[in-house]
Parts: sequence; structure tokens; C-alpha cells
Amino acid sequence: MAPLSANVQALIGTKADNIKEFSSIRDAVVAFFKTNSAKYELRAQLCTHIAAMPVEDVLSYSPWHTLAAH
Repeated sequence: MAPLSANVQALIGTKADNIKEFSSIRDAVVAFFKTNSAKYELRAQLCTHIAAMPVEDVLSYSPWHTLAAH
């Protein structure tokens, strides 16, 4: 997913402020979308060679990995 809206593109690379609570990021997103809308574009990459571009990639990232409880 890639943002198409200028208001969301302007947020790329900015740092989140006041991350004190578990729900701080969620709260910031909810507050943003109370007064803003956004358009996104779904992007996909065509697999042209299965050996060079494996479908199953063992590398993954989950935001849960950064929480001590998980």
C-alpha cells in the first residue's frame, strides 16, 4: 500500500511525538483521520523468475517484535 494523498505523503519520514502509552500511535492515527481522508494505491510486483524471486521469503517484520510483552 502506498499513499497517494498529499496529506499522508507529507507524513512520510516524520517522527511520532509523545509515544508514552501503548495506544499512542493508534490514538494519533484516529485523531488524524477524524479531520483528514486518504487515498492509497495497492502495488504488486510480478514474479518473472521463481528461483530469483521466491514467493516464500523467510524474512519478516512484525511490530509485535519490538514490544517486551511479545
